[in-house]
Amino acid sequence: MPLAAALRPIKFRPVPRLLDHIGLAMYSNFNKAIAELVVNGYDADATEVAVEITANQIVIRDNGTGMSEDDIRNSYMMLGSDQKRNVKRTPRFNRLPIGNKGIGKLTGLGIARRISVTTTKGVRSLGYEIDRDELQKSKTIEDSRHELLVVSESAKQSGTVIVLSKIMPHVRIDAPQLRGYLAREIPQDHNFHITVNGEKCLRKDIPAKRRIPVRLTDPVCGSVTGEVVVAKKVLTNVQPGILTTVRGRVVGEPSLFDLNSGPHKYHYGFLLTGQIEVPSFDPEDEVDLIPVIATDREGFNRNHPKYRVYHKLMTDLLIKICREEERKLSQNARKKSKLRFRRRSKELQMISMLSVKPRSRSRKRTGRTHRECNRLTWERKKSA
Repeated sequence: MPLAAALRPIKFRPVPRLLDHIGLAMYSNFNKAIAELVVNGYDADATEVAVEITANQIVIRDNGTGMSEDDIRNSYMMLGSDQKRNVKRTPRFNRLPIGNKGIGKLTGLGIARRISVTTTKGVRSLGYEIDRDELQKSKTIEDSRHELLVVSESAKQSGTVIVLSKIMPHVRIDAPQLRGYLAREIPQDHNFHITVNGEKCLRKDIPAKRRIPVRLTDPVCGSVTGEVVVAKKVLTNVQPGILTTVRGRVVGEPSLFDLNSGPHKYHYGFLLTGQIEVPSFDPEDEVDLIPVIATDREGFNRNHPKYRVYHKLMTDLLIKICREEERKLSQNARKKSKLRFRRRSKELQMISMLSVKPRSRSRKRTGRTHRECNRLTWERKKSA
């Protein structure tokens, strides 16, 4: 058999249209797109990320470590790079990086047609722009060129500023709604906080009837820790359900799992909230050939063995909690019913005692009833 002639090697050549599937399709949730840019500040050891929203642009400003020329060329501009996750912990605050698989930097393209970045590390500030209109003129993404400029050589504070301009006409960002979303999605503590238009993103304090600590361990899904809260009243401004976090960051929406999938409907589900951390869902876990977390972080790969076990564990736990609450409600109802019965019995007894009038002392004891005496008295008055 003759040898095949060797030709020039082939390679993938991603076209700019691919960015639509990453920037637009994956991050059609505008709040989520901004959250991905805020996360960059968290991973850069920032103590504050400020988001400013106006009619014409959105600015995300952090005071993190910033980027050098080498960081930009060999890390930031590499799509899908996992270099951020090669850092197990951040140097200043010992944080676990929570960025999304090296594609979160493109989320701005789902909101705006131009991204401008100015970043400072040490005393040097650098700047560059990514413009969709210019990018579309390139045959492939690799053919596109973006000028990297030295903005200053005497900067005083490190950090990064991202400006989204040429906002797409269909984009609507509600500041209070974004504030609540960021408060729920991204971990905050005394070393890190987020503001939107000058106001801090704070989680709402839910008055709790009961708090149940969760400390479970399973051979498949590993450690499951956190807290389930039974609220005092039906949750209105907060969606009922349990938030699942990985590295402290929320994945997907609150869930009641399969609590009400059976014939019995647990109305206490509308009072349940809380947060559960599952470390084994970490996308950097080398044991998992297929990640547990979906690429867009909007949920989980539901057929993954780890998630199926976790889903069952949480369903059983929530059913147990709801049954306990229903049992307490039933017991309290019986106690209240007995108290009402006793109270009513006493009231009837008192009424019965008060309704019997005593005989007059001046009246002779004739053996007649009180009614007969009254009738005789009336007849005497009538005949007189």
